[in-house]
Amino acid sequence: MTDPAERELIESMDAKLVPVEQLKKDHGSWKDYQIKGLAMVQSSFDEILYLDSDNIPLRDPSYLFDSKRYNAPGSGRAVFWPDLSKDHVDNAIWRFVGDPCTLDHWTFESGQILIDKTGNDGLNLAALYIAAYMQEKDHQDFYFKMCGGDKDTYRWAFRILDIPFTVSPRWATTLGSLNEEDNNRFCGHTILQYDLDIIEGYSRELPLFVHSNLLKHMWSHLGRGKTFTHLRRMSLDAFDEPTLNHAHMFVYNPPSGVMCTDVELWDDGGLLTEDERKVQFVLTEELGAVEGNPFEGFEDSFYDYGGRVGGW
Repeated sequence: MTDPAERELIESMDAKLVPVEQLKKDHGSWKDYQIKGLAMVQSSFDEILYLDSDNIPLRDPSYLFDSKRYNAPGSGRAVFWPDLSKDHVDNAIWRFVGDPCTLDHWTFESGQILIDKTGNDGLNLAALYIAAYMQEKDHQDFYFKMCGGDKDTYRWAFRILDIPFTVSPRWATTLGSLNEEDNNRFCGHTILQYDLDIIEGYSRELPLFVHSNLLKHMWSHLGRGKTFTHLRRMSLDAFDEPTLNHAHMFVYNPPSGVMCTDVELWDDGGLLTEDERKVQFVLTEELGAVEGNPFEGFEDSFYDYGGRVGGW
């Protein structure tokens, strides 16, 4: 970050800009995965809420440091949010870390990480060092074949050390809009992640993080009023809901050629019972109908403060 005006703006909000030592950006890479782990290691803070640059909280997230899930005994004081899939039994990472293959956990989506480096008697910091090692340019060719980028290096680092961590209580939701050029088919471009605790008066955890990971690859005419309009999620979406093993979140290419996400219930083998099919299904919701109306004013704020489609 070399623009003086940008640096002054950030510093005016009492932020401290700290360069990541021992690394530099690789201008030949699609993404600089290797920066994230070491940035957390070298942060001056013990407790960190890491956010990707395309991840926008729907409200001030600082209260997460006081959340019950983060502070619960046995939490490891490390919280991760789920990604779209689970590891296949053939993934060599199981044998590498010595874990039996299970469907207990989703892969991690590292657009947000809540961690106390002193947690697990200081071993959380060691886990971050291991993850950073896996992310280094010289080691990516090996580890990223099994981990799909930086995101699961954190999970496997914790498993290598055999220390506990905590996961968000809800599976990820895909957020986007209806594509007029494709018969109003839902086109997701954003991963929506949830709060850690249920706020008093509500029936479930509210949406919290809008991680627009595909929006920068979308067509530029989406525009205000047509960007964040609907979400698609499973009716039962607790992270440990067993029927979610039949949920399939996927990426497809509409006629316009961009990338969209969608979700479906996938049960070609007929493994779901009739009763399970009655309660587990795909929900499409308009954002204004979401409990608590957490998206009120969000899209206008997104564009008013410089948000854009089709690249940053």
